[in-house]
Amino acid sequence: MEELNFKKEDISESFRKFNDYSNDLVGSDAGNFTNYLNIFIDFCEHDTIMSLITGQLKSNPRVDLKEWHKKFLRTGGSFIGSKHYELPLEEDDRISLLYQFLLAIQRNDIGVINFCVDAFGKTNYNEMIWDFNENITKLLVRGLGYKLDKIINKMEDRQSIPSSGLVVISTGQGSINQIAIGNDIKQTQITRDLELNKLIDMLADKVLKEESLTVEDKEDLLVHVKTLKEQASLKQPKKAIIKPVLDHIKTFVILSDVVQKIIEHVESLNLFS
Repeated sequence: MEELNFKKEDISESFRKFNDYSNDLVGSDAGNFTNYLNIFIDFCEHDTIMSLITGQLKSNPRVDLKEWHKKFLRTGGSFIGSKHYELPLEEDDRISLLYQFLLAIQRNDIGVINFCVDAFGKTNYNEMIWDFNENITKLLVRGLGYKLDKIINKMEDRQSIPSSGLVVISTGQGSINQIAIGNDIKQTQITRDLELNKLIDMLADKVLKEESLTVEDKEDLLVHVKTLKEQASLKQPKKAIIKPVLDHIKTFVILSDVVQKIIEHVESLNLFS
């Protein structure tokens, strides 16, 4: 797959927006936290350049947010403020965990109020958000900001850099081109069927994170998943294209459970011509 190239001016613009949106979030209170968090996450997930960077944070195999949160809930007792959390000492893992945590808060997978009551012992909404931003959001913004500064410094007088120059952490999960394809998949939305959209995105995530797959297999599979998503988003998807794609992906046993869910969903709705 041909490597993408990005202009220095586009990278600088994306990083300026990151600084502005993150500053708004860090300085937020209970009245505007949700709005600023939504804006920040939407930008990080959908901006062409930032999404390549945050895609690396989401695919870090050393970070397990669900297990981290479960461990947090097991600490302390029933009294407010009695629970405690630990952040990874390694910088790459820490910013990966913090970004995934903010993403889970934004999606309501984890309740920010419950976390703040348990961790900080505050009951005033403004104080909860202030503590959350001071102890969570600010650490992410500062740590990721260091990474963005390094990218700018590496560019020096160059007017463009390849996508490989946007690598900010080492995850051992293949190339940034794979992350780019995964990002393309998620930017394509199946608006008429959110469940199918969710299942295909789940399949893309599983391909990216699966350590047993070779780099070549991942690239091949992601191209097929991208074709699947693009076809499914059309008004009249073609079964003649969709079926061979699903059949091919299903040959990889590790992916067969998600593929089977997609097949059953598609067949139940008779979506394809």
